[in-house]
Amino acid sequence: MKLLLTSAGLTNQTLVVEFLNLAGKSFAELSVLYIDTANIQLQDREWAIEEMGKFKNFGFKDLYYVDNIEGEEFIKYLNLCDVIYVQGGDNLYLLNSILENDLQDVLIGAIKSKVYVGVSAGSMLLMPDTFIEALHNLYGENLDVNIESKALGIVPFHLLPHLNSKYFPANNIENIIKMREKMKTKVYIFEDGRAIKINQNKAEIVGEGEAYIYENKILCRLA
Repeated sequence: MKLLLTSAGLTNQTLVVEFLNLAGKSFAELSVLYIDTANIQLQDREWAIEEMGKFKNFGFKDLYYVDNIEGEEFIKYLNLCDVIYVQGGDNLYLLNSILENDLQDVLIGAIKSKVYVGVSAGSMLLMPDTFIEALHNLYGENLDVNIESKALGIVPFHLLPHLNSKYFPANNIENIIKMREKMKTKVYIFEDGRAIKINQNKAEIVGEGEAYIYENKILCRLA
């Protein structure tokens, strides 16, 4: 299993190098499935369109784009690609789109056999559950914190991306510490220049910027 769970994509050269090392090929040799589902229902999508434009500039051999996770076309592209790249947006919309189309098993199988890059919601999709309390308290989503649901459960830990982001002013270490009683697993907390890289079963934080691990009631800042 080769995963790069980012906060904001391949935002710096360090993350680009980590991605290419995971893939074991150059950009020109890679076919990518770009899944934009998490943001298609948002009113403001200018950032998503801009991010897609930047992504094209990497010069992949093939770039397959889907914004709806459904049907035979999605499965065809899933089989053709070397890399699955899942863009950010609305966590629950992304998860529900997968579940409503009964594609969770197909997608999990593909993730485990290919290189997977998640961005924000695309990274959090792989957690054990949706971490509703964090979505509500840190990311400003108006959700019932008493209703929790399972996510894809590919990784055994939780992620809190976008630390100190101007777009999520409540997502700072002080507010995260207030939620510590809700954190039952290891939690990776990181800024937009960081990511969690998993190669086989080894996980490590890579990239540039502030990052923490919360585990066993201990918060550790990483160098």
